[in-house]
Amino acid sequence: MSDARRKFIAYPDADKYKIVFPLSYLEKLYKDPPKNKKEEKEREKERYLWYRENPEEIRNSKINSFIEQLNKAGDQGYRLIALTYPFIAMLRQGNVQYEYAGFEITSYTNTFYTRAGLREDFEKNYAQLAEQGFSVVDHVSLGSGCYDPPGDIFDTSCTYDDLFLLERAKGVVIPRQYRIARHVSAWGFSGSGDKLTKQINDYRTFGFNPILAISEFEVLLQPVTDKPEFLPEPEVKVVSGFNLKKKVNEVAQQGYRLASTRPYIAVMYRNRDTTAPVSYIWLGNSKKKNFEQELARLQESGAIYRMTNGDLDELIFEQPATDVNKRREYKMLKVQFQETKNFAEEKINIDLAQSSKETIKTLDSLVKEGFAVRDLFILYPYARTHDALIAGILLERTQ
Repeated sequence: MSDARRKFIAYPDADKYKIVFPLSYLEKLYKDPPKNKKEEKEREKERYLWYRENPEEIRNSKINSFIEQLNKAGDQGYRLIALTYPFIAMLRQGNVQYEYAGFEITSYTNTFYTRAGLREDFEKNYAQLAEQGFSVVDHVSLGSGCYDPPGDIFDTSCTYDDLFLLERAKGVVIPRQYRIARHVSAWGFSGSGDKLTKQINDYRTFGFNPILAISEFEVLLQPVTDKPEFLPEPEVKVVSGFNLKKKVNEVAQQGYRLASTRPYIAVMYRNRDTTAPVSYIWLGNSKKKNFEQELARLQESGAIYRMTNGDLDELIFEQPATDVNKRREYKMLKVQFQETKNFAEEKINIDLAQSSKETIKTLDSLVKEGFAVRDLFILYPYARTHDALIAGILLERTQ
């Protein structure tokens, strides 16, 4: 075991949780307003060309700032527990230092939703970092776009950009093994769930457990997992395709529980001693003005929070078939961000709004009252710049 683990002692008065985000990103800025219409048009052209010529550099400036802040928090003994886009993370204090890395993947689909290119590029990038002891802990969608050639509705193609985030205990260079279960048919989701289920159960005989659904057709497996649901040996089942919520609840009636989910795919498990039927409720937050009332209603019903639904910013609650002895109490805190122009460096600086700095103090008070942070999500997911978004922090306390 590395000395980095043995020697580190967390500062006793440090906050239990830390919210992390990029502090800046590149932007084409003009300090003075345009003098006339001609100059305004010239600037629009300059900005267009600048964005067109530097797309990766612009996005990487934000990603690199984000990972830099993650590593600074990791040096202080904080570990990632929640991640959302655009690049906001929640970390929890512990007694081990961590370090983080990331890589981007671009993949494609054709008319029949067959997603290609992810596995090969994923393995090419992951292999080097896994050899250095890094392990994938989460990933977010950076965006997507589709193109319909004129006059040919059967040749639609889409591109998807994903960021994968990796973690290791600082200084611990132990190569990581992994496997990828993958099934893509010529007709999209046809048979994917059953095929993936068989592959995963085959890999599990060699000690690999499903860690993360990395696309609607692929699941990442690793030998060691922090997920307690996979001990003792459970049955694993994958459901995929359209009408996913209905399919998940049908399988949940057989005693299966959610382990990982993304749009169009869910990995579920069933332990031998926990076969009682349950159901799942998705709490969307993009349009619901009564989100907090719905959260209170779920709390009253005895529902238990489990996870977010990938990039859809939906919260998934598990509803037991019978009343539970220990109910959960939930609270949500909102945090807002502000952006300011840094003309000298041609960057946009990001910070928490002043009111949200006070919210972080409220978070610390609730933690002292027994609440724990369960997740982080975007309340209004159509706002994808830090200056326009509001993030929600979900807290839970066992009553």
